[in-house]
Parts: sequence; C-alpha cells; structure tokens
Amino acid sequence: NTTLCLQILLSPLSHHPQNTFTITKKYIMTSIQKSSPHSLPINLLKSSNSLFSSGSGFNLLIRLIQYTSKILAHQKIHEVQLAKLATLISDSRFVFRFWGMLDTFEELHAALTMRSLSPVNRALELVKAGSMIGYYPLEHLYWLKWRGVVPAGKWLDVDEFSYWSCRFWLIYIVADMIQDLMRLRSIPSGKPKIVYTMKWAKNLCDLLLAWHWSVKGGLFNEGEVGWLGSAGSVAGIIGLVNSR
Repeated sequence: NTTLCLQILLSPLSHHPQNTFTITKKYIMTSIQKSSPHSLPINLLKSSNSLFSSGSGFNLLIRLIQYTSKILAHQKIHEVQLAKLATLISDSRFVFRFWGMLDTFEELHAALTMRSLSPVNRALELVKAGSMIGYYPLEHLYWLKWRGVVPAGKWLDVDEFSYWSCRFWLIYIVADMIQDLMRLRSIPSGKPKIVYTMKWAKNLCDLLLAWHWSVKGGLFNEGEVGWLGSAGSVAGIIGLVNSR
C-alpha cells in the first residue's frame, strides 16, 4: 500500500487528474480488501444479519435454538427453563406457518402452468402442493385446539389431526428428496451441489421427525428428537450460506 501511495505522488501520470483518480481508487479498494483483522467481527455481524433476517434464515436459527434446548433439557440441564423456551419457539413457528397455504397455492399454480417442467417434475410438484393442502389446515387446527383457542369436542381428535398433518408432511418430504436426487445427478461440483446436498440432508432429518410424529407413541425420545432437529437445522444453514 505504501508503494502504491508513492506511485500516486511521484508518477508522471499523477499530473493528469483522471489518472490520479484511477490510481487513488485502486489504492482505496486494495486497502478495503486488505483490512485489518479488527474488521472481521463487523463483517461477520453484517453477514449474519443478512443471513438470518430473511424468513428462511430466521426460521432455521430459531429452529436450531429450539432443538438444542430440547437436547439440553433432556440431559437435565436447566430442564424446566429450556423446555419452556423450546415450547415458546415451537409456538412462534406454528404462527409463522399460518401463511404457508398462500405459498402452496402459488406452487400449485406454477406446477399446472409452467411449460418447462418435465412430466416427472410436474407430477412431483403436484404431489408436494397437494400434500401441503392437507398438511396446513390439519396442523393449524391441531395447534389452535392444543392451545385452547378451538373448544374441545368429541368430533375433534387433536391427536389424529397431528398424526395426519405429519403424514402429509412426510409425503411432501419424500417427493422433495426425489427431486433433489434428480438435481444432484445433473449438476456439477461446486456451491449448487453443496446446496442440494445439504437440503437433502435436512430433508432426511425432517423425514425421520415426520415419521416419528405420524405414529402413536412416536419413535424417538425428546433428546433424539432434539439431535435430529438440530442436525437438520445446521444442514439447512450450511445450504443457505452456500446459496448466496
């Protein structure tokens, strides 16, 4: 950088304002690129803010906190407090998903009208949209009754609503994983491959969770649920980072 400053001052080109401006601009850009290590925390803060301020990034972050809390609570580390925290985050994520049906209708419209889709991909997109049309209303009713918003009644079996919503989610995940495998076969190595590999890994964790919640009695204890949810969250964050 010092050498570049001397060039600005001593070079004959510096007698021409336009050339002086060009060299000065190069010096400033070089200084920014070779900034001191003290700027790294600020850059990390900016990157994190950009990543987690998006809807998908924020959901992955609070999901990671939720499932990590489950792991610690299962190990009797601040059990009561962390169990409450996990429940509060779970409630917030239920509320965020209240708008999911709007995205589903957009995806259904795209599946029906997009000419570039292959017959297999169109069929998979229709399966995914159809499964979400079943998933969202059942999940919303389950949560509203669980929280006492919808009154109890013999006609409304909250557990059955939960089981069936997770079964529809399971169908969605399987269709999405098939699509991701098709994409992974056709794309070269690099960031896109990492993105879809991490998405597939997250889906695998979610598939096991959906299976767990779709059967009476479940398959895993709360600690194992926490590990699966945390692993899926980390895979999702890695994929999101590499998609930028």
